[in-house]
Amino acid sequence: MQADDSALVAETRELAPDAAATADDAPAYGRNAPISHRAMFGVLFAVLLGYLISLFARPVSDSHVWLDGWGVAAFELLVSLLILARGLVDNVRGDTRS
Repeated sequence: MQADDSALVAETRELAPDAAATADDAPAYGRNAPISHRAMFGVLFAVLLGYLISLFARPVSDSHVWLDGWGVAAFELLVSLLILARGLVDNVRGDTRS
């Protein structure tokens, strides 16, 4: 079985020699984001994690409109604005991803 696998890998490399890309060949999309955007993603991830923990820690009947309604809506709005801002930054820089 081992020989069959290595033969298949060798055959694949012959058909597409450039398909075996390394991490150095991959574009660094995350590294060229402004530090403010990366920091905001980190803060939003922490808020999301805190909200998920609060969902499991609270009793089922315990619901707050400011947290479960407006808080979720504000979170979604901030994430949407951050994605749009990231797109505008890429558009200004002339980045094209295909």
